[in-house]
Amino acid sequence: MLFRSAAILVVLAASTAVAEEPALDFNRDIRPILSENCFHCHGADAAQRQAELRLDDRDVAVEMGAITPGSTAESTVVERIASDDPDLRMPPPDSQRQLTAEQIAKLTRWIAEGAEYQPHWAFQPVRRPMPPAVAQTDWPRNDIDRFVLARLEQDGVAPSERAPLPTLLRRISLDLTGLPPTPAQLAAWQADAEPVAAAVDELLASPHYGERMAVDWLDVSRYADTHGFNNDSLRTMWRWRDWVIDAFNANLPYDRFITVQLAGDLLPEATLEDHVATGFNRNHVINSEGGIIDEEYRVEYVADRVRTTSLAWLGLTLECARCHDHKFDPVTQRDYYQMFAFFNSVDETGEDGRVGNAAPLMRAPTRDQQRRYDELLDEERAIEGPLNELLTASTPLREEEKQTPASSAMQAIEKQIALAAADAPLKLPAAEPAQAPVTGFDLNGGWAMLAWVKRDSATAASLISTMDFSAPRSSQGYGAGMQIGLTAEGAVDVRLAVRWPGYALNVRSIETLPVDQWSHVAVVGQGNTSSGFRIFIDGVEVETAVRHDDLTGNVSIGGTASIGHSGEPTNNAFAGELHRVRLLSGTVDEPQLDAVLAGEVLGEHRSAEPHDATWGQQLLRAATQQPPADELLAKPYAAWKAARQERLAYLRSFPTMMVVRDLPEPRQAFVLQRGQYDQPGDKVSPDVPSVFGLPLPQDQPRDRVALAKWFTDPRHPLTARVVVNRLWQSLLGVGLVKTVEDFGMQGEWPSHPELLDWLASEFVDSNWDVKQLVRLIVSSATYQQNSSATAEAWAHDPENRLLARGPRQRLTAEMIRDQALAA
Repeated sequence: MLFRSAAILVVLAASTAVAEEPALDFNRDIRPILSENCFHCHGADAAQRQAELRLDDRDVAVEMGAITPGSTAESTVVERIASDDPDLRMPPPDSQRQLTAEQIAKLTRWIAEGAEYQPHWAFQPVRRPMPPAVAQTDWPRNDIDRFVLARLEQDGVAPSERAPLPTLLRRISLDLTGLPPTPAQLAAWQADAEPVAAAVDELLASPHYGERMAVDWLDVSRYADTHGFNNDSLRTMWRWRDWVIDAFNANLPYDRFITVQLAGDLLPEATLEDHVATGFNRNHVINSEGGIIDEEYRVEYVADRVRTTSLAWLGLTLECARCHDHKFDPVTQRDYYQMFAFFNSVDETGEDGRVGNAAPLMRAPTRDQQRRYDELLDEERAIEGPLNELLTASTPLREEEKQTPASSAMQAIEKQIALAAADAPLKLPAAEPAQAPVTGFDLNGGWAMLAWVKRDSATAASLISTMDFSAPRSSQGYGAGMQIGLTAEGAVDVRLAVRWPGYALNVRSIETLPVDQWSHVAVVGQGNTSSGFRIFIDGVEVETAVRHDDLTGNVSIGGTASIGHSGEPTNNAFAGELHRVRLLSGTVDEPQLDAVLAGEVLGEHRSAEPHDATWGQQLLRAATQQPPADELLAKPYAAWKAARQERLAYLRSFPTMMVVRDLPEPRQAFVLQRGQYDQPGDKVSPDVPSVFGLPLPQDQPRDRVALAKWFTDPRHPLTARVVVNRLWQSLLGVGLVKTVEDFGMQGEWPSHPELLDWLASEFVDSNWDVKQLVRLIVSSATYQQNSSATAEAWAHDPENRLLARGPRQRLTAEMIRDQALAA
């Protein structure tokens, strides 16, 4: 009761003393009060709005009489916030919110002054302000200091002196590399005419600079070495981590840093590093529990990407609009799912990652590995050139001279099944589904599949499959078995599964089969990881790409194999001809494999009709058939084959990492009622919230590339502000906006709004140069101040929001460890 009486007196005093103080600023003084105490029930969320009153909308508030500009007596808001009656008082007592006397006075003053509203500051375009004139002209080292000093002079506070040089150099070393300076470094820097500049130059060029910068970004990007859910199995995403370190060390422009992480896979002529960068969007937790609902968790992964992307570059809690319109920020539920749609087409499943990386994934060699791989490739090509010349100059064999290689190698294979071995090719699709009996094969041991293939059309289809897709998709039996097929482009696609696709292995050839031409295909498997699978086309081993590498348990096939179709509803029947389709069981050593391939590719049954030999067939025939077409071919061929085999074995040893790869056809996105995966509402297309007044680029598809261009548009009100604020926090302990991850209505007003906008403008105008921004901040007198202060100064500004002293930060866990190791 005493508090309420005091509040009423404050209200009365405020209404008569408006002209005695400068006018209140809505964004600085009033919005935080309304956002914290009122908008939950009287804000943007129509579902939660009480009494149809909106206090975030001036027109509605005035129309309903809640606010009468200039008149506190006629404004029901003033009556309600100062009332002693618990039935009238706002906020209601049971809301656990309560206005202080000071807040009541501010609201009352604001209404008396005319109740002017302003658009939220963070959603307005960045305007580059002029550095202010200051009285103390000998302290500033750059324009940052002029903004800081103007605020200090306004508050009657003096800045601190420069920190002692050894202390300052140590601070800079820890901030830029995470490591303490060595005695030798300290001595060298202090001997320089410009010690700080010398230290900054050396530290920005250090490889440890990228490591220090990466630490903060890995936290924002939720980087981890395990999947996070119940099994918490290991993932190998360190390749993305190293990309981040390299990007900071190379000073990759920050707009490019954003673009490749959001959409590197969609860029024209995307490089390996562009694909690696997309690991940013795969760092989310992944569930491999057998009992989960697959689609439920796939939706969770997409929601995670929206959350991380919005926090990283918008500084907004966009996820609050997943189940309903945002209660505080002008972001609707439809806005949320339009952002969701950008990330909804990743080719992934909810249950995955039981023994390693979850699809989509790719091989991602390190730079050293790539360098060695290029050397092996050059060695192979150096042999291949002369080999081709010899092949071109060789004399073709006459028919009577040709000898079919011995078939003893094939006969020596203990277990072999002829699935389509008639003298005439099997023409597909047949009127009746083609099937063949298969006795039990354990595919975790060695095995091989051989076939002659002639495809009539560019259509994805299965060649041979023992997979059973009749079981429910959620069951362990769904898609269990083996399948070898072709993609629409003609790549050979090999799948083994305990359950498809979450418990499966999927390897695909880079080389493709032509249309309307006979080709020989061989798949050789050993074990249940991608490194044990090899694909041969026309007797020549080809490069492969890994699609899934999460096979668990033994895969045995038996019963019936389907020839030319998979049984999967979405898979087409094979259109073309197959001949001599065979399965071999048991480990096949290299000499056996060479003999088997030569026998099949060059034998009298090489296909049922003549065809022009491919380069691989010509080479195999000329170099291995007896008598040889040219004796000079034998040794170069053996050397080339050994070089190719070494290169491809090295390729299969590369680490994999999870990347972003979209489905061929985008998934349709919907507004999900209450955020539930199984309650789709209206359809939505990819788009961005309209509150920023900045539409997507109109000159390209609405994909993640367009989203990246939107984020990096110099007119974007948030991206540069959020990035420079996070960097400021890293170097000075507290952001200019203290709520680093919330620039919305619930976020804090900047301590130095003009400085924040000046830094954001400077960052964009420098072509997003991160090192230049770092150098600018650490070179300022603001950063270089002594961190000590008097008790009165600490009491006046305990968090150093005025920046009257230097940063005083605790070492992070990594720095403490490295400090101990250095000592």
